[in-house]
Amino acid sequence: MCSILEGDNLTPVVKSKKIVRICMKCDNKPIVIIRIDDAFCRDCFWNYCIHKFRSTFGRTHIVKHKEKVLLAYSGGHGSTALLHMVIDGLSERCHKKIGFIPGIVYINEGATLNLTAEENKAKCDEIVSVMEKSGLPYFVSSLENALNLMPDGEVDDDGLSRDYSRMDLNAEQSLRQRLAAFKTLTAKMEFIKILRHKLILDIARRNGYNKVMTGETAMNLSIQILSNIAQGKGAHISIDTGFTDERDSKIMILRPMREFSSKEVAMYNHFYGMEPVTVPNLSTKATRNSSIHQLTESFVTGLQAEFPSTVSTIFRTGSKMQLTTNQRKTNADTCSLCKGPLDTSVGDASALNATQLSMKLSRRQLGVDARSATNPDAGVCCGEVAGCNSNLNTKTEQACCGEGDGSCRSNTNTEELTLDMLNDALCYGCRLLVRDMNDFKQLPRTITDEIYQKKRRQQMRAEIDEFLLSDNDAEDS
Repeated sequence: MCSILEGDNLTPVVKSKKIVRICMKCDNKPIVIIRIDDAFCRDCFWNYCIHKFRSTFGRTHIVKHKEKVLLAYSGGHGSTALLHMVIDGLSERCHKKIGFIPGIVYINEGATLNLTAEENKAKCDEIVSVMEKSGLPYFVSSLENALNLMPDGEVDDDGLSRDYSRMDLNAEQSLRQRLAAFKTLTAKMEFIKILRHKLILDIARRNGYNKVMTGETAMNLSIQILSNIAQGKGAHISIDTGFTDERDSKIMILRPMREFSSKEVAMYNHFYGMEPVTVPNLSTKATRNSSIHQLTESFVTGLQAEFPSTVSTIFRTGSKMQLTTNQRKTNADTCSLCKGPLDTSVGDASALNATQLSMKLSRRQLGVDARSATNPDAGVCCGEVAGCNSNLNTKTEQACCGEGDGSCRSNTNTEELTLDMLNDALCYGCRLLVRDMNDFKQLPRTITDEIYQKKRRQQMRAEIDEFLLSDNDAEDS
């Protein structure tokens, strides 16, 4: 039995001193700790967020005074914080008000889910209520409207008075059929993202907005960087995750929340009473292995919990991947689906061309042409490469329209859409996306029309190529 005798040396237990923190900007009591020693009180944290938000686009002077800017609102944490930072920047509380004129847009994706009409309307009403409270002009559109967009730059007869909140049951069914043509959730989510992007740009164009701001945070963009690499879109990292997205010649997409961590955004929404609206999507309640995006998100968030610098490392590394000036000049052709620069101009001795050759040989060995493989009514290829007599082409005689831009359809062969035609007009990542479809003719008509137009322009250029001066000839003259 142990006993303590008088005179024994006892080591006193030293209680750890309580760390008293103060705001790093003032001497007030802090309410939030951003990083290890970055403590802020309520007012200083608000100033910190507003300054960080304004500095992302203020130092580059991209947004001009009195310029119309459209805010893409989705109901999530990032877009909610973006909306209220803009509102705070317009208030008297901000000593230097934001100079641009904001508007809000929301894309309803209820047609992609198995929601009843009442459930879909209830969720839309909740979103609209938030936008109405902001006092800013807002637009509501449904994702299925992206299937019937007019070519870029054209405005229909309704002009700016077009009703984007109009819902069409036939259009909803058409969207569901197109999504059903994709085999995997990864491809479906990527297709929805492309349609959403096209529709937002269309709304901005028709209503006179030159810039669009989105609410992706550093966490969202880090996940997007790794997802792009996994889906063969590594060449598009700079435009998909950078501060500016200039793939559209008239409308620029900005990401002012990209410097914010998910913790900062969540704290901002919590302390200043902004409640995000939970909007379900295809990946809601999906397993981690259901798609590349879900798996990447699970990997990044799990690693971030153990190593807090994970997101910062991925984000900073991805920010260094930029298109060079020469690439911007030479990549004049863009992907007809995602509008990114084509990354398929490689040498003959490349893995990409080897893969394409293997696919062609496989289709030829089966005795079915690529066109008839997806269109059984078109006829079976006769096997003659140089002069196939299968009934695949139709010829229409029309009077010339007088257009010299490659869009004239007079006295030309109207071919069936083929996989080879698609490959010529798509980037590598979108080729993989289309390959995931059961029938690539389920692509929206605006996309297929653009592919046909590109084909006609190539044919027209080939016909007049011998009459054109090359760059060397122009310098010599």
